[in-house]
Amino acid sequence: MDGRELKVRIGTRGSKLALWQARMVSERLGAMCEIVVIRTSGDILKDEPLQGRSTMGFFTREIERALVEERVDVAVHSLKDLPVEQPDGLVLAALCERHDPGDVLLVRPDAYDERAPVLPVVEGALVGAGSLRRESALGELRPDLVPTLVRGNVPTRVNKTVEGVVQALVIARAGLARLQLDPTPLLAFDLDPTVWIPAPGQATVSAEVRAGDATTSQIVRSIDHADTRRCVEIERRLLALAGGGCHTAFAAWVRSIGNGDVEAHVGTPDANGAWVRRAFRGDGDEVLRAARQWFEGGRGRGDAPVAGEETCRPARPWC
Repeated sequence: MDGRELKVRIGTRGSKLALWQARMVSERLGAMCEIVVIRTSGDILKDEPLQGRSTMGFFTREIERALVEERVDVAVHSLKDLPVEQPDGLVLAALCERHDPGDVLLVRPDAYDERAPVLPVVEGALVGAGSLRRESALGELRPDLVPTLVRGNVPTRVNKTVEGVVQALVIARAGLARLQLDPTPLLAFDLDPTVWIPAPGQATVSAEVRAGDATTSQIVRSIDHADTRRCVEIERRLLALAGGGCHTAFAAWVRSIGNGDVEAHVGTPDANGAWVRRAFRGDGDEVLRAARQWFEGGRGRGDAPVAGEETCRPARPWC
């Protein structure tokens, strides 16, 4: 069946970023689409801290329920919000081409310190870094800074930083770029993803369908990006091997480096709770075997890049 003859109902959250993602999928599908906004637990419990609780599925569960109940045909999510294990009867039909996966540091001008080590923020500043991953990375690179919960959508968190709720903020670059959000008067810096490692699947938009819906699956698979799928699937397998995703911090970023090989950067707490980083290279299976040995062997410090002046650079244009 021609996709243009079928009306596809796309389920999504109602934030500006989620709607951008849903519209992007709609445009790429080449089908008549209707966007259906669904409130999730993450939208309802806006002010509750997420640390120490299972956040996987926090922003996706209700959308998946609507998909199972056939109230929508496609569920569009940020992949990093999805649990590694798929619910019965649902499949990830498409992982769209990934955007820049890195994080950005936004700094109020009155908290900027170009002489500070690694990150140009004054000593003791409050930094919006609500996830356990960002909190752990901050503790490794700048233990004097104070990670602080700042919840809300992308514009809300940026505005809270402008207003002085925190003196700096760490946020995904993809969110700012997709919304074409100018963070002025905040100063913006790109964080090196080999040192400040992203969350598994960060900057990847996923499209989920019912396993038995062959017609919709065929349409949605047309926008799948093979290299993105390969890399983020390794990231998610690393997350599963590490036993993370619910109550522990974990970071992973995988990129293709040619000849069928990948480079994987992983961040995780060691046995004593200290944040450690390690890089692996080889084909996918070799990377996963080496990572498993590292996880099981105590997660000692490895050959990850050392944080230095190049870790934090002036941000590139958002377009």
